[in-house]
Amino acid sequence: MKEKGFTLVELLAVLVIMGLLSLLIVPQVSKYIKNTTNTTYESYAKALSDAAKNYLIDNPSEMPEEAYNYVTNTGAITITAKTLISEGYMDSMKDPENSKLTCDEKSKVLVRRDNKLTLYYKVLLICGDNETKINKDVE
Repeated sequence: MKEKGFTLVELLAVLVIMGLLSLLIVPQVSKYIKNTTNTTYESYAKALSDAAKNYLIDNPSEMPEEAYNYVTNTGAITITAKTLISEGYMDSMKDPENSKLTCDEKSKVLVRRDNKLTLYYKVLLICGDNETKINKDVE
């Protein structure tokens, strides 16, 4: 009488194959998740910059009146993400690493001006536990 089922060798072969597949797949999935997270932060930075530009178009009196002075730190203004969100220039930004947190509270855009009236936008994106994700000039 022959019993139905798998032998120990067959079960071990399946486990070895599954282990090898997981060694190949897990690093690729982790890389994909990290790339997606970084892309989300980049899009948030671009959205903050664009929202600040639109805000200054609607509120020209808020623009820096003089060229930026690195010594006295004048000629620049700061627009917070909370202001841009509350006035409808952008939507709330959820932290992609922790969906219970947002990037709204401490993120901001520093707008400075040069002598030729050109405006430069520096985005400081802070999500979650005070971790700086992006601190760079955005065009």
